[in-house]
Amino acid sequence: MKLPASLFALSLLAACNVNTRDADNNSKGNEFTTKDAALAAVIQTLPQVLSSNQKRLYNLTDADLKSVTPGKEVAVRDITFDEVMKAPEGDLATLLTRDSSSALVPLAVNNATRLFVEMRNEGNTWRIQSVGNRKFLNALKDPAAAQNSEVVSVHGLAIDLVKRTDASGIVYVPTETNKQAGFVKDTPYTGAVALQNLKAYASVLSRQFGDKLKTGEIDD
Repeated sequence: MKLPASLFALSLLAACNVNTRDADNNSKGNEFTTKDAALAAVIQTLPQVLSSNQKRLYNLTDADLKSVTPGKEVAVRDITFDEVMKAPEGDLATLLTRDSSSALVPLAVNNATRLFVEMRNEGNTWRIQSVGNRKFLNALKDPAAAQNSEVVSVHGLAIDLVKRTDASGIVYVPTETNKQAGFVKDTPYTGAVALQNLKAYASVLSRQFGDKLKTGEIDD
């Protein structure tokens, strides 16, 4: 389940108790001055934001939602469609040079991760991007492993990879199967293979959709 930012902002405004915010953790709509304030607002409003069907989907009760605890955040690094297309053959790590501007925070009940909140830093503010993100559960269900992982989000291709280290070294694990891109869910790929797959898939989509990939008409 992914809530559009605008919908989530309205839900926050409707459900939050404005008096609980202090001067240092001010918010305006879906904009918060600190990451902690944004996360606190999400946790506070989960009972109102999640529908009954969504609660069942995530195996959550109203009682569970009152005992949600956040875990250590996972950095999210963005890669653009153009960067993939222009990258020389090599290792995906060569595209991960920018500092992370987003964070994926696991929310747990009884020490078991149930869902994730994605937040994005925009200058002096933090915005809630999405709540739910079931696709990350398998790859990041182990809190110890999650602490040493990063999410690589490839915009324009709708692909998310979890970067982690296993016995063979640094690998990239897709959160969903994409046969056209050559990725199978929860299967580790080396940086070289991951980049090769992304470049091949980007070339296919470029021929099919052209500039629509750049304008946001395809994917985000």
